Amino acid sequence: MSLETEKPRENIPLESLNPKFHVSLGGGWLWNKNPGLHMGYVDRKVLFLFKAEDRELLSDCPSVAKIGKNNDTETLGEYEFIGFAYGNRELSEQLISFANQFSKSKLIQGLTDTWGSKGNSTITDL
Repeated sequence: MSLETEKPRENIPLESLNPKFHVSLGGGWLWNKNPGLHMGYVDRKVLFLFKAEDRELLSDCPSVAKIGKNNDTETLGEYEFIGFAYGNRELSEQLISFANQFSKSKLIQGLTDTWGSKGNSTITDL
């Protein structure tokens, strides 16, 4: 395909990706559930990167998750969107199975802080 006939990348609004992700708490993220009400104990999360055509995969998310625009294509690659799904040891297999549906994903374990990766966390490519 020549450059003249290539379609430009669509600018899909985050709000139209998946109806399950509709909770906005600011910061450029959309959540599938309110984390203040549904989070529970968290010691791991999965990071997943995806393109608009993969948006139906979001419906299978087994836990509280957030999605946003990928603003770091230099580090994370040419994926339009990024997401994080949160869980604990009991949800680990489900989180990994969910994340493996996407082209690029990572498991982040050993969280001592629900929102970040403080402490001795480990990051594993899936």
